[in-house]
Amino acid sequence: MFWYAYSFGSPTAAAIGKGWVEELVSRLTQQPIKNFDSSTNSTLDSNPVTFPLDQPIYVDATHDT
Repeated sequence: MFWYAYSFGSPTAAAIGKGWVEELVSRLTQQPIKNFDSSTNSTLDSNPVTFPLDQPIYVDATHDT
């Protein structure tokens, strides 16, 4: 039940993962996110202090509900 309700088997899992992929691509290309139409946080991701694009290494964390 957990798999289909809250994890990768959930119908909304792809939509939630889209924001993670957008942030990863943004950091790898060093280009800011332009369209905030997913789970990304425009307040945090638009600020170079909270979402830097010029670091040699990044550590992102997430959790599964």
